[in-house]
Amino acid sequence: MIGGIPYHEFGGSGEVLHLGHANSFPPQMYRRMVEPLLPHFRVVGMESRPLWPGSSMDETSSWEEMADDLIAFFDQQGWQKVVAVGHSLGAAKIVFASLKRPDLFSRVALVEPPLLPKWIFNLVSILPIDLRKKVVPPSRVAEKRTDRWPTDRAFFDYIRPKRVFAKIPDDVLMDYVTHTHKGIEDGTVRLRYPKEWESHVYASLQSPWDGLSKMTHPTLAIRGTDSDVISPRSWEKWQRIQGEAEFKEVQGGHLVPFESPTKVGECVARFLVR
Repeated sequence: MIGGIPYHEFGGSGEVLHLGHANSFPPQMYRRMVEPLLPHFRVVGMESRPLWPGSSMDETSSWEEMADDLIAFFDQQGWQKVVAVGHSLGAAKIVFASLKRPDLFSRVALVEPPLLPKWIFNLVSILPIDLRKKVVPPSRVAEKRTDRWPTDRAFFDYIRPKRVFAKIPDDVLMDYVTHTHKGIEDGTVRLRYPKEWESHVYASLQSPWDGLSKMTHPTLAIRGTDSDVISPRSWEKWQRIQGEAEFKEVQGGHLVPFESPTKVGECVARFLVR
C-alpha cells in the first residue's frame, strides 16, 4: 500500500518486539500491558488490515492471508528474528506467519489464541463467507453493533455496562474509546475499526491447531482462567501438542490483556528477559 503498512510505536528501546492485536481492538489499547516490556524492548504494533486507509474486504478472506500482511510488514521494516507477542487473532497470525517465514521470528508469546474445538473450524470452513457471517456468533453480533455516538463520553457510557467489558479497568476502556473511533463531519464519533470489517474477520476464521504442533520457536502460552475461547480441555491439548512451550494462566477471560494488563505484561517479560 502507498506509504507502507501503518503501525503504532509504543516506545522503549532495545530489541524489537511486535505486538499483534485482536480483532476490533487497536494496538493502543494494549498500553498498560506493554508497560512492563518497555525497559527491555522497542515495542511496535502493526495495525491490521481493517485499520488501513482504503482497505477492502475483497482483498482477504482468511486469517492466513492476514498473516501474510504481518510478513510483508516485517519485510517492509527489514526485520528478522523479531520477538512477537500476540493476542487472539494477533496470536493466530503469528502462528501462521512463523511457519511460513521462521527466519522472521526469534521467540513468541501467544495470549488466548482462538483454540475452539477442531470440529467447529472444520464445519465453518465448508461454508461460504456470507453464510459464515450469519452462523458464527461474534460475526453476527458485530454486524449489528452500534457504531456511532454523539461524544466520547457517550461512547464510554454506552460500553461501560456491557458484560464483555465488565472486568476491564476504566483507564484501559478509555484507551479503547480514544483509539478506536474517528470523527465525522457532523461532530459525532464512529468506530475506526468498521463493524463490517470486524464481522468479516470473525467469519474468516481458521484453525491454528495444526500450526501449533509444528512451531519450533520458544513459546509462551497464556490463557485467561475464565476463558470462553480456550476450554480446559483445549488447554490440556495445547500442552500435549506443544510440549516444549511454557504455559501460564492469568486471572481473567479472553480479554485478559485488558482485564489484568500488568500481570500479563509481567508474565511475558519474565519469559522473554532471561
